[in-house]
Amino acid sequence: MPGRRTERVTLPIKRFELFGLPNCKECSEIYEYLQGKLNGDKTDLIGDGAVKFRKVYSKLKSRIKRDEHGSIPIPTVLFYDEADEIIHIAYKLEEVKKIIVK
Repeated sequence: MPGRRTERVTLPIKRFELFGLPNCKECSEIYEYLQGKLNGDKTDLIGDGAVKFRKVYSKLKSRIKRDEHGSIPIPTVLFYDEADEIIHIAYKLEEVKKIIVK
């Protein structure tokens, strides 16, 4: 049909930041998957990492999904564009794989 776009338009992703906990198996799996595909860091949500996440969270609270208990999902992966704006958020490895197609 004329005027209809069926292709997926993806904004360029520059880097990621994974917020998780020490000894979190899913956090480690996601981090390992992203290595070599994209630059980024893993930040544990303890001490300074929790402070760092609170700063990000204050800007994103309407976009971050909470679980059925009202908690923030662990892990939470933020994807940033060239302008350092968050363009995607993922919580599971399957979601990350849909975002990062490399």
